[in-house]
Amino acid sequence: MWTTLVFSYLLIYLAVGIVIILPGLILQFGKEKRALKEQASDLKELTVIIPFRNERDNLQTLLACFARSEKLPYQVFFVNDHSEDEGAHFLRNQLKDKRYEVNDLPEGLFGKKEAIRFALRRVTTRFVLTFDADIQFSQQYFGELEKLIWQELNVLPVYMRSNHFFGRLAEIDHLLVNGLNVCASGWNRPFIASGANLLFEKSAFEKYDKFDLHKHIPSGDDTYLLRDFRNAQATVALYSSSELSVRTGLQGTLKEFLAQRIRWAAKTGDVKDRLANSIVLVQ
Repeated sequence: MWTTLVFSYLLIYLAVGIVIILPGLILQFGKEKRALKEQASDLKELTVIIPFRNERDNLQTLLACFARSEKLPYQVFFVNDHSEDEGAHFLRNQLKDKRYEVNDLPEGLFGKKEAIRFALRRVTTRFVLTFDADIQFSQQYFGELEKLIWQELNVLPVYMRSNHFFGRLAEIDHLLVNGLNVCASGWNRPFIASGANLLFEKSAFEKYDKFDLHKHIPSGDDTYLLRDFRNAQATVALYSSSELSVRTGLQGTLKEFLAQRIRWAAKTGDVKDRLANSIVLVQ
């Protein structure tokens, strides 16, 4: 009985893979290949926004990535979300180049969503890239980014790594979802994005953003933003190349793993995306 059941499931996955997943991947990789040019975009038109809260050690690692980078954007805004550690003081002591600016989120404003929108008021470039403070990127990252034809919204890859058992489960889970997202993008229907590595046109953000509809939920700005751009029929591109990726760590305990999944499920349900909700349910 169990053998028959398992075999039946395998046949279903094989059929789905042949009919939907494989063609989707082929379509997506074709799109990415056509989007690459020798120098399609200009880093002088790019500002990076990095919100942070109590991330002193992560900020040191992130600054090392900027120091090693072969190319850099026009401006980098760090936004201090009421940190209680020495992160903001550390940044101000380390950053002497005018390219970098550290701002404190005013009283009454809290969280990553507010930090990004606060920094956007100071942005003068056409495009904006959001990073998380706990990511790392390669020295070729910005050079590779410059080779892309930037659309109104560009979903870039985030790889998660962990040395703990439950963190490894989350790592596998994340890879599976990302693989399905790449496939869905081939069919012009990506369903997730990560603010840890997300590039968008400032004017498009200001035009399509529906912040008032989800400001009551502290996380998930990236998923809501993808929904807003998709509903507005804006141009959305997804890129899966490892050269465009950033890396971040994962929590290692069962409690933290489950808490993260609950947060993801809550915001995905609120977005009311049937495809995303179905995939979350299967996961």
